[in-house]
Amino acid sequence: MSHELRTPLQAVLGYTEFLLASASPRLTPEELEDLGYIQQGGHRMLTLINQLLDLSRLEAGRLEVSCKPVDLSQTLEEVRQDVSPQASQKGIELKIILPMSLPLVAADSERLRQILLNLVANAVKFTDQGTVAIRALAHEDRVSVTVADTGIGIPPGELPHIFEAFRQADSRLARRHGGAGLGLAIAQKLPDLMDGQLTVESQPGQGSAFTLMMPAITRPQAR
Repeated sequence: MSHELRTPLQAVLGYTEFLLASASPRLTPEELEDLGYIQQGGHRMLTLINQLLDLSRLEAGRLEVSCKPVDLSQTLEEVRQDVSPQASQKGIELKIILPMSLPLVAADSERLRQILLNLVANAVKFTDQGTVAIRALAHEDRVSVTVADTGIGIPPGELPHIFEAFRQADSRLARRHGGAGLGLAIAQKLPDLMDGQLTVESQPGQGSAFTLMMPAITRPQAR
């Protein structure tokens, strides 16, 4: 599946990027717009393929992680930079609130970034106005990261099912915002592989708050 789907899709994306970079002066605005649609659709398909592969590996117990010390503040800044254009386009304030010092966490850096990127991108996607705040706190042997938004919230009846694959709280919103309902399912399963946990609290009309707990790397006390 990985080879048969990714290889031709990468070719489509590669040629599209080549045309946008080299032939753009000779293309009409309508042709450039069409190429942009092809590129956006290709990236959405690639994301879906990657999510399906991740989910299948997770359910088969074959997705491996390599936990090492990770600077959470740096990871959060990378996520902020990735999501900032979408937040700015919607006029949403995207802010990170960190303590003066934050311990390193034990995690697979790429998978940790994947979880946080999904949570922050979802918060921006389902928030039409207000704020998306990312707050990190150090506990005794854990570090928590909470992504809170002022968006539409999740109905109480859907909250117990929010992490189920292919499940979305509102089909109308799914059509409006896109997505296959896999991101949160993966984001909830990945922490289990790293001794972490993802939980959610939400009120309709008041927003949602997803909290990721990860093991902290504590420094040994001096004797």
